Amino acid sequence: MRPAIRKTAFRALIVPLAAALLLGAQPAQATAHQPAHKPAAFPLPDGFQPEGIAIGPGPHAYFGSRATGDVYRADLRTGEGSVISKGPGTPTLGLKTDGRGRLFAAGGTGGDARVIDLRTGAVLKSYRLATGAAFVNDVILMGDAAYFSRVRRPALPAERPLHHSADAGDDVRRGGRAAGQLLIV
Repeated sequence: MRPAIRKTAFRALIVPLAAALLLGAQPAQATAHQPAHKPAAFPLPDGFQPEGIAIGPGPHAYFGSRATGDVYRADLRTGEGSVISKGPGTPTLGLKTDGRGRLFAAGGTGGDARVIDLRTGAVLKSYRLATGAAFVNDVILMGDAAYFSRVRRPALPAERPLHHSADAGDDVRRGGRAAGQLLIV
């Protein structure tokens, strides 16, 4: 870099920084998109009994209800929210969102998993993962797969993974590993 260009670049960076330090920079004011204070609490419906929490995409948090299985969406900027998906009457515990606008929900004592559209709250697909005393506790997303844990029966044989295609609404297939897996572990 030539000395004249270096000197100009140095002045462009240092002069504003020095002026801010000497004059005492003021904190940026909150805008309409960024309130001055974050909410201290998220008021939930009576008897909701929150369990799982997923954050995003965007400024939203999703809470599952142990009591009814409802899913509540709260705005992290304001604290306001509402139930976006009515539950099946069994718990909604572990929650994860993906980059395609879907929420994956573990169904606790219901032995199921649900895939919910974050925009509409509609259940795109429900999967029966277990019967009897099973407890589907949590979910993790990795690549194209959703892995659900079962507390009372922590492992399934490797030959029994469930798969879904890239569309969560497609039929479940049993078989070998493929893109878009829904696996139970």
